[in-house]
Amino acid sequence: MEARRHVTGPAIEKIVGWLEKAVTVTENDRQKQSLQGLIKYYRTGDIADFDQHCIAWVADTQSSIDVVNGFIEVYADAAQKRGSFESVVSMRDEEATKRIAAISARRNGSRTIRRSWERTKKRTSREFPRGHLRHQ
Repeated sequence: MEARRHVTGPAIEKIVGWLEKAVTVTENDRQKQSLQGLIKYYRTGDIADFDQHCIAWVADTQSSIDVVNGFIEVYADAAQKRGSFESVVSMRDEEATKRIAAISARRNGSRTIRRSWERTKKRTSREFPRGHLRHQ
């Protein structure tokens, strides 16, 4: 059986070149692993390499710069086999992050109180807890 040869075009080679430059200025090891995994995927075409990139990307929760690059969105294909290409570089707004964290902490505190009250309430097995749908 002949091994499948992966061929990249000039557009992917240009992406790889920019990603290689980005690897030299990453904020941390997880971000670096994510970008290196994406480069490897573009070079090999092996979906396992893309999976490793995705695992590293999800694990990187500390970087202030986030990169999404590839055939990500599959909404246009009912079989979800073909993805639309997407490339986004975003930067976390530290002040907005603090405000959102404060709102989240306040909401989580009230949710904990409500849920502890709900646990003491007697209900049938077919009844949903109060507020169940609002907090999914």
